[in-house]
Amino acid sequence: MTIKRTFATTTILASIVMVAISGTSQSVYAQMFSDAIPIDAKVLLVELVDGSFSISADDFTLQKQGLAAGLQATYDALEFDPDTNLFGESYIVVIQFSTQGSETVECSVEIVNQAALNALKTCIQGPAGNSGFGQIDGVTCISCAFNLATTQLTNVNIPPEFRDPDPDLARQIIDLITDGGPFPESDATALAAEDAAVAAGYDRVVALGVGAADLVFLPLVVDPNPPGPIDPPILPVDDGFVLTASNFDEFADALERKLKGTFLCDQVPTPPECEEVGGDFLPIDSSALLIAGLSANMSLIVPIALGIAGVSAYLIRSRMNKD
Repeated sequence: MTIKRTFATTTILASIVMVAISGTSQSVYAQMFSDAIPIDAKVLLVELVDGSFSISADDFTLQKQGLAAGLQATYDALEFDPDTNLFGESYIVVIQFSTQGSETVECSVEIVNQAALNALKTCIQGPAGNSGFGQIDGVTCISCAFNLATTQLTNVNIPPEFRDPDPDLARQIIDLITDGGPFPESDATALAAEDAAVAAGYDRVVALGVGAADLVFLPLVVDPNPPGPIDPPILPVDDGFVLTASNFDEFADALERKLKGTFLCDQVPTPPECEEVGGDFLPIDSSALLIAGLSANMSLIVPIALGIAGVSAYLIRSRMNKD
């Protein structure tokens, strides 16, 4: 009976510790996700979309559909917490480029809600003209695209909070999409235009190369810290990077991953979508959270565990003395 009562007492105390550990784990989970709004600064994202002659009309349609789908998936990615979202925190500009002089701001929308995002998607997917953009045959003046992106930092039609040079208040990102490289201009001309855009205030440049894209040039054009990695298994938080797609049929999946990496993976705390294993976005599992909880709160758990051991020893000694 003595042993049973002592065991029961120890079990109860052990249960208290397990509750404490469970509560600690849940506390860490809450701290990471419950009230965390991942975006701590406004985001101006400028999409530079290649519209040169090397892209067929069908592939250009796939490119537009993939861009619209990728943006929607990025905004949907934060549904794990309805209190955290990108709405009201981002402004999207879509620039099409080809021959010098043809570069155009096709779409420019502040994404305040789903209706605004739908309007942007309609603009992107619509036919050429006022309701959307379409392919323009020509060459690939990438410097022209960067130069037009640079002017967006002084565009009075874009709210000033998105153009603020303070990275704690606003981040400006350029996303280059192409199936080639600079032509007939030199790489140096395109890189000089990219350097000027970064000097003007852009914080980051990423790229997506499709098909026969120039994978010598693209790692040099991303920023910061070029040359940037090509198809990294885990998207870098602080550096530019290049993702690739074999063709425009694979474009949508590659762009979705790139947009999530651009928008979400450098936020603190990191959303589950950005915990990558083998290139796939996977959620953080419960064991990782428990380990994090134990590590973060060991100063609380160790005294409780030692207390249990002490109380158990005391009870056993007391019962043996009485017997």
